[in-house]
Amino acid sequence: MGKIPKKKDNVYRFPTIKVDSFDKRRFNELLFMSKGLQRVKKEGEEIPFFDQLMGDVWSVLFKNNPQLIEEVPNELKNNQKIIKKVLNDEKYHETHEYTKLDDLYSCLCTVGFSEKIFNWIKKEIVSDPYIQLTHNDMKINEIQKGKDSQEFKKSMHKFMQALGESINNDDKSFSKMLQDSLTQAKDTESMLHELLSGIKAGVGGSELKNVPLRDQFTLAEYLSKHKKMKEIAEWSGRFKAIARSKQKSKSKEAIARSGVKIGNEIDRLLPAELINLSIPETKTDFLRRFVENQTLQYGNIGKEKLGKGGIILCLDQSRSMVEIDNQAKGFALALMSIARRQRRDFSLILFSNTLMMFHYPKGKISVSQMVELCETFLNGGTNFRKPLNKTIELIKKERYKDADVVFVTDGEDINGNKYEDYKRNKEKLGFSHVSLLLGNAQTRAIREFSDKIYFAYDFEDENAHDVFKI
Repeated sequence: MGKIPKKKDNVYRFPTIKVDSFDKRRFNELLFMSKGLQRVKKEGEEIPFFDQLMGDVWSVLFKNNPQLIEEVPNELKNNQKIIKKVLNDEKYHETHEYTKLDDLYSCLCTVGFSEKIFNWIKKEIVSDPYIQLTHNDMKINEIQKGKDSQEFKKSMHKFMQALGESINNDDKSFSKMLQDSLTQAKDTESMLHELLSGIKAGVGGSELKNVPLRDQFTLAEYLSKHKKMKEIAEWSGRFKAIARSKQKSKSKEAIARSGVKIGNEIDRLLPAELINLSIPETKTDFLRRFVENQTLQYGNIGKEKLGKGGIILCLDQSRSMVEIDNQAKGFALALMSIARRQRRDFSLILFSNTLMMFHYPKGKISVSQMVELCETFLNGGTNFRKPLNKTIELIKKERYKDADVVFVTDGEDINGNKYEDYKRNKEKLGFSHVSLLLGNAQTRAIREFSDKIYFAYDFEDENAHDVFKI
């Protein structure tokens, strides 16, 4: 961790918005935490007072009732013109209800809008000969005379005046930049919810607030640069919604009685059998059938055995899985969210010819672990022996006793291994094993060691979703 910012290091010192010492200090703290803000600030260093403009943008988004300062120095007039356009934009007032007093959302909007303003200024410099001339003069005087020289200040004033004319004449661009930034920030915040939230409905916001703000910024910046992470976030959100539905269904099935079978479970006897027990003429016949396990009772379509230990996901990462790797990561995060909801440890075993294993106590994943998971893909062939051996090793540990194992693959073991030892260990240790077989894979090996097999084309296939009843 870097040094804690001091008051003397404050960047935001010349606002065009009425701000107090808390506002200035808070922007400086956010700048210290957000690599996105730092990146845009560095990009804008060639534009005078651009860092102050960033502070103003954040202020109008974060403050409850932002107001312009009536008179500002000439060098800040362009900043105030831009901020005035923001305050007069209808879309701003719609969105301000969400950004005010919200560190994450206001910061994400500030990064996006500031970056778009900087790109607009660069475009104006290139496309307008006079603005380009004044900008070049300013840069030459900065290099030759220094920023404290009168020559530099005069050339800066000319550049700012020229740029100010473009700002005055362009209303539509700033409105669109603002709207695009607000939409982008909302999308990013939504993806953060998808990645970091569990499967419990209505608590995504509260779960996100439990993640340190610095980590939220880190993941938001990563999302802005990596399409893969965005797609994983989308799949994660979809699969978590499905998992939530399947968990509710499982809960109902666990208590629901549907269908009729024969047996001798007293709490499942049909009302007609209870009547037979209460009538003297039929009581003897009822008792005989009850002893012989032949009485009629309700069936149960819920899960027969619920593991109380951890959840172990063995996920195939052989070469053929690369096309659906984003789906697979989203699927893994949804299973992990079930573990978090049930307070169960979660282990992810990635396998191909090689093996990688990740542990997530009580199903909790950090931002750095999220990034690592996104970036990992093993490639290579398919070897079932290594993940199955690692599974046994895990389950022999107390925290994974009575574990549920989910094994996902789209292929056959290229080594033709035998699995008698795994089956013996499974029976001895008493854990459940379900397999999800994707595509058109062969089933010989899978049938040897699975209690149940789900067949699906890919993770979108509804047949794959029954795994979420774990």
